[in-house]
Amino acid sequence: MSFHHPHSQYWCYCGKVSTVHCSWTDENAGRRFYGCYKGRGPGHCNFFIWLDPKMCPRSLQIIPGLIRNKNKIERELKLTQEKQRRLWAIVVVSSILLNRANKALKLNQANKKELEVEMKALRATEKKLWAVIILMFSFFVYAIMIAG
Repeated sequence: MSFHHPHSQYWCYCGKVSTVHCSWTDENAGRRFYGCYKGRGPGHCNFFIWLDPKMCPRSLQIIPGLIRNKNKIERELKLTQEKQRRLWAIVVVSSILLNRANKALKLNQANKKELEVEMKALRATEKKLWAVIILMFSFFVYAIMIAG
């Protein structure tokens, strides 16, 4: 298993310039290689040449764990970002609902003031009507006393 200079250009068996790929197996984590320009897609030609040298045994022990930790942190970050998006959605919806509730409260307060003014006018009218009723009743009693 040899490796080649990074500025070399190789042609795959398909007759096209090969592309640089990266291995993610535990034995070759992060190690680059030249491969078919089609990658592993349909019709690829299995062209393969290592670009990077083989890693030392210590790297083979450490790198897979680091990659697993990195992937775990990325998954946790993605979950945290998803939770953050949901929380922002809740904040936005809550803000809209609170705004509508405040508008409804102001409208209700305005209606309450109008009703209080109307109620005050009705009480004044009621007092006048009672005064008229008492006055008429007094005339009625007076008329009966005079007639009788």
